[in-house]
Amino acid sequence: MGSISVLVATQNAASRAQLERCLAEWGYRVTSAVDGEAAQALLREKSFDICLFDWEMPGANGFEICRQLRSSSSETTPLVILCASPAQVDDIISREDAGANDYITEPFDLRHLRHRMAGLAQIVVFRQDPNIQSMRKTAPTGDATVL
Repeated sequence: MGSISVLVATQNAASRAQLERCLAEWGYRVTSAVDGEAAQALLREKSFDICLFDWEMPGANGFEICRQLRSSSSETTPLVILCASPAQVDDIISREDAGANDYITEPFDLRHLRHRMAGLAQIVVFRQDPNIQSMRKTAPTGDATVL
């Protein structure tokens, strides 16, 4: 999984350090940001396969960044997991409207996080497959094309 790049953006230093350590141990290439503005700057500089954004961050929150990513016309839009407290679970519908692929609650259950990351990693590998890429370029346009 070393070829899968992950951007972690959370203002909580302890959570950020825990995520960096675990994701690196699980084989991901990890870059981190201390807040939403730093995450946005990193996203302008390079592309990431998966992003973990804190729901609430200074500068720009995870919801806003996710919405911006989904409104772009890029074919390489990263997959997004939003991190929220259990008290924010009622906001799940808003997360779905923003285009997040998944969410996790804090404090993190590392087994749950690892499972969620593995699922998204499978999608990333599928997206990177050259055979799938050629199919995307030659597939007819229409509602049924979902690659």
